Amino acid sequence: VLKRQRPSVLDWCAGCGGQAAMLTPDQAAVIAKVSSRTIYRRVEAGVMHYTETAEGFLLVCANSLET
Repeated sequence: VLKRQRPSVLDWCAGCGGQAAMLTPDQAAVIAKVSSRTIYRRVEAGVMHYTETAEGFLLVCANSLET
């Protein structure tokens, strides 16, 4: 089964204080080579920058993958 991925979007990241590529948790997990649940844990712990869309979807700052 092929699953269509949403492309990353350029958006404001309050943690970085500027524009950054924002990724879905699944995209971030693939790049960071961890599980999606690990990404959610890092967001909940305040380790990663994130935003939520008007629809309630979580987007993770690509810059915070390096932290």
